[in-house]
Amino acid sequence: MHQRFTSAITILLLVSVGLGCSLLRPSSPLTWHLLLEIDPATPNREAATQQTVNIIESRLNAFGVHNYKVLAQGPPPNGRILE
Repeated sequence: MHQRFTSAITILLLVSVGLGCSLLRPSSPLTWHLLLEIDPATPNREAATQQTVNIIESRLNAFGVHNYKVLAQGPPPNGRILE
């Protein structure tokens, strides 16, 4: 009976320590970065970049994603998009 009581107390203590340690750890928000590049053979890369940014923004809005940035990176003919 004494060993059963000791085992129960040990398990309870370990669970309490595990929960306590998980609460002390600061949680950081998940951050995603995605870099897209328009094909260099595209005739009007600036227009294609802007159209792609608009489409990505509208899809993120449709899914209800908050706190995002979709940016055309570098000079307009660069054709890079950073999310």
